[in-house]
Amino acid sequence: MKQAHVFWLIIWSFLAFACDTETGKKADSPHLAFYTLENQNTINPGCELDVATAREKDKIIANDEVLSYHAAEHYFILTAAAVNRLKNIKSQTPFYLKVDNQVVYSGFLMPGYLSLACFDKVVIDPLAYNNIIWVRYDYANAGKPTNDFRNNATLLEVLQKQGKLEK
Repeated sequence: MKQAHVFWLIIWSFLAFACDTETGKKADSPHLAFYTLENQNTINPGCELDVATAREKDKIIANDEVLSYHAAEHYFILTAAAVNRLKNIKSQTPFYLKVDNQVVYSGFLMPGYLSLACFDKVVIDPLAYNNIIWVRYDYANAGKPTNDFRNNATLLEVLQKQGKLEK
């Protein structure tokens, strides 16, 4: 009888350490998060963020707060808690998105009705509608960005593994 209890104790212990209890996914699966930056240096006047010297201030969107990402239209659907947190962040706050502690892209939080007037800079509109935040580029002209990081291969792979990627 004791052997049966020990057996089940080992099985339950294995399951507890193999999965994240909140999401049911493996704890070692890749994660993404958005962070605001403090004391951010810019390379060009006000536009080009120096990610090498960036210091994280606050995590503004955690992995479990991202419900889905729509790659074709470049928007995230978030939890209500994440959306409410974004509403309290002032305009032109620098941020970056990290996947497994590697920066994928950086940019600024900027409502859609304002323009940053910076070419090739990622902008997230923190004013969500139906829990959707749009990831766009703020163009100084009507051209396309030199490098579009919104559908970075690493980011899309992680979202696909988590079942959050919508084409």
